[in-house]
Amino acid sequence: ELKVLQEKNEEYTEELKNLHKENKELKKKNAIIEEVNRALGTERKDLIKETTTLTQIKSQLEKELAHEKEKAKRLKEQLKKCSTMPAKLRKVKKENKELKEKISSLKKINQSVEKEKSFLSQKLTSLKEEKTQLEKELEGMEEKLNVLNKTMTALRNEKEDLIKETTTLTQIKSQLEKELAHEKEKSLELEKELKELSAKTQNLEEVKKNLDGQLKILNQKILALKRENEECKEKLEEIGITKKEYKSDKDLFQIRKIALYRRILSYVQDKEFDKAIKECKKVLEINPQDKDAHFNLGFLYSLKKDFKRAVKEYKKVLAIDPHDKEVYYNLAIIYHQNLKDEKKARYYYEKFLKEIGK
Repeated sequence: ELKVLQEKNEEYTEELKNLHKENKELKKKNAIIEEVNRALGTERKDLIKETTTLTQIKSQLEKELAHEKEKAKRLKEQLKKCSTMPAKLRKVKKENKELKEKISSLKKINQSVEKEKSFLSQKLTSLKEEKTQLEKELEGMEEKLNVLNKTMTALRNEKEDLIKETTTLTQIKSQLEKELAHEKEKSLELEKELKELSAKTQNLEEVKKNLDGQLKILNQKILALKRENEECKEKLEEIGITKKEYKSDKDLFQIRKIALYRRILSYVQDKEFDKAIKECKKVLEINPQDKDAHFNLGFLYSLKKDFKRAVKEYKKVLAIDPHDKEVYYNLAIIYHQNLKDEKKARYYYEKFLKEIGK
């Protein structure tokens, strides 16, 4: 975009140069018109003077003609009076003839003057028309010159705006380059964190496999304990021991707890999770701080896909025992796979690794 603006600026500069050249040519033409106008004015003045002179000559000739006519008239009268004077008559005839020739010559001069006056009048009219035409052309050129000046001013303003816009774009480009560099650094950091998280995820998978193995072992132990519990129950019944004969309330609670967990395990195996949850809550009614009951509730809520409640129960376990690594692992898995909160998943996974390392 900056290159386009530069090209546009160059085009405007070239157009401005052409306008300057055209302006100079117009000024030259204007100077020529003014010179012609001055010459026409001078010539007009000369024509007026010459016309005035010819008018004066014509007036003088007309006066002389009238005077000669008067003189001829007087001579005719004298001729009549002097008919007896042949010599004087011949002289008068001769003078009369000369006067006629002179009058004829004056008439010719007068006609010539009239023709020249008519020619000068036509020429003056033509010059006036030409002057009017030149004045109109001059006005048109002045208007065109004003338009060119306005165009040049607009181009200058546009050039200044383009310079400002180019400066702004340069600043924006610089800012974007800085932001891009920052984003690249951030991207590299994220890639690094992703690699670390990927490595940790692999470790989590290995830990999960280990825990799955441990869970199988625990299930086997639970089954074994269940069998042992049945045997113990049978033996207790055989020897006739009643509830009153238990050594303490603690023993009674453990027996009730074992019975509840047997039912919970049975419900889980039958996938009756709601019933299993009710049995866990019965354990908590006996002892609200029972860590195993809260852990089992978290596990059951996870099976039901109710991950928010599962998280809530697991956090209750941590409130009782902040070093339970299995809870940290389960929370890391829920936040990573189900709630899609990588920050919290990373936090609980790191806590899990820390507990394992102790």
